[in-house]
Amino acid sequence: MTGILYLPVHALPGWKLDSSQVEVRKIPAQNLAAYKQDKSFQYRQQVTEGMSLWERFWQYFWQKVNELMQQKGVEIAMKVLMYVAPVLIFIFAILRFIGMEKVMLWISANKINNPAFSISEDNIYGIDFSQALEDAVSQGRYRDATRLHYLKTLRLLADKGRINWTKQKTNIDFARDLGGSELAHSFADITRLYEYAWYGEFAVSEPEYIHVRDYFNHFEKQIGT
Repeated sequence: MTGILYLPVHALPGWKLDSSQVEVRKIPAQNLAAYKQDKSFQYRQQVTEGMSLWERFWQYFWQKVNELMQQKGVEIAMKVLMYVAPVLIFIFAILRFIGMEKVMLWISANKINNPAFSISEDNIYGIDFSQALEDAVSQGRYRDATRLHYLKTLRLLADKGRINWTKQKTNIDFARDLGGSELAHSFADITRLYEYAWYGEFAVSEPEYIHVRDYFNHFEKQIGT
């Protein structure tokens, strides 16, 4: 058998023998012992004890998640979500700032327990608040009663000339009308109660309603009814 591996070195053009002296260095015994004790130089893999059933479950779970995330379709979807989610959050914040209640009014109206109760801010001058509140409370519709109190408050403020009421304005706009006045802080409180119950779609119990009613009654006295 012939080949380049079997040729003598002097037969290869341009190749020279390495005549440099090689110095063999040894680690002193005392230093070697110190290195053996140093965990930074211990490269042997630690033998892990047997995992529990719970640990094996999570190992399997994250393994499957990792496999799923490596799929092309899922990877693309996650990238799209990373770009879309911040945009949706920004839009929601803007709608909330300018008066999201106007945008979501029709959704909330469809979720009212009593479909006949369709009073909106657009017709506050066509509501018999005393009768409407009496009916709502007697039927246990305390969430509806909370809304009626708020609409009644807007009516009273408009009648007193404290706000300039139009159906296009939002609660934030009405707060601006009262900005700097003695009513501003209390109006912010009752607006929070109203929005929490109505747009947050939280159920209002009878004891909670009594607390809310007292807030509104106190505010009506501040207006000067």
